[in-house]
Amino acid sequence: MQQRKSAECGFHIGILRARQDVNVVLHFQSPFATAIACIGKDYKNFNVITEIPYYIGVVAVIPYPNPGSNELAHEIISAMK
Repeated sequence: MQQRKSAECGFHIGILRARQDVNVVLHFQSPFATAIACIGKDYKNFNVITEIPYYIGVVAVIPYPNPGSNELAHEIISAMK
């Protein structure tokens, strides 16, 4: 059985190429994160769980481009640098 690649493999591959310290990309479809992105504000202290500041640091909020688009890949890769 052949599996289809993700429509968003562009940003998965882009992150792995841009960040030598990253070995895996975990991607989830949180309706809450999508809602925050659609609001269009730049939140400076956006922590969905209390562990984020300790383990991850700042959570970037990017504009909401079309899913699977080159614009989405560019925004995510830029935010991850």
